[in-house]
Amino acid sequence: MLKSLFAGVAALTLIASTTLVHAQDTTEKEKTVVQNPDGSQTVDKSKTERSMDGDGSGNVERHDRSVTKDAFGHRDVTEKNTETDRDSDGNVHRETETNHDHDD
Repeated sequence: MLKSLFAGVAALTLIASTTLVHAQDTTEKEKTVVQNPDGSQTVDKSKTERSMDGDGSGNVERHDRSVTKDAFGHRDVTEKNTETDRDSDGNVHRETETNHDHDD
């Protein structure tokens, strides 16, 4: 009985460790703030989310946002979003969207 209990625990451990190897999700964030002597300010933010599977397939999403504000409060906002998908055969598909807004 102890032998079968040990075999069951070993099999469960093997299944759990295999699941962890197949899926890897990471998120990276960056933020840079530049304050200029003339009173203007630029804030750049980026976020990258990665999801990779053990078969070589995965998804990467990157979100970039840049906000520039002058001394008078006028804002200039640029956003860029890129999504890249890779299937297990190595085929890659990428979509990019850029938005620009200027507030006077």
